[in-house]
Amino acid sequence: MSNTDLAGAKLAGAELGALVTGGITGTPASLPTGWAVVDGYLMGPGNGVTNTDLSGVVFPAVDLTGASLSGSNLTGATLTMLTSLENADLNYTTLTGANLNGDDFLGASLGAVTWSDTTCPDGSNSDTNGSSPDSCLGYGI
Repeated sequence: MSNTDLAGAKLAGAELGALVTGGITGTPASLPTGWAVVDGYLMGPGNGVTNTDLSGVVFPAVDLTGASLSGSNLTGATLTMLTSLENADLNYTTLTGANLNGDDFLGASLGAVTWSDTTCPDGSNSDTNGSSPDSCLGYGI
């Protein structure tokens, strides 16, 4: 579904599964619960993007349970409206300046994540967390 115009598409109830998307344009009339178009990518449970520049993106309410954002750049991104990042793959993701306040990371893979001036799920700052400097681990994650 790359470079596809979804204007007016009625996708509620569709089984979207794992899709490769990018360059999505137009606003769908409906999507399955938990799905959204994010910066030209169709994302939902089990479906994200890898090695993608999503810096500065304000994520809408989208369920990224089990989705992969591995290797992606989320510098300055706002992810506070997400319904879940449970069991998501965030390995090698850059979260510099990202806002994760209130997000749910239960079971998420967080190897080699870059934390710098990140707002953690509990509202603390990754740079000032005493027992885990430059990390949100233990601070809502």
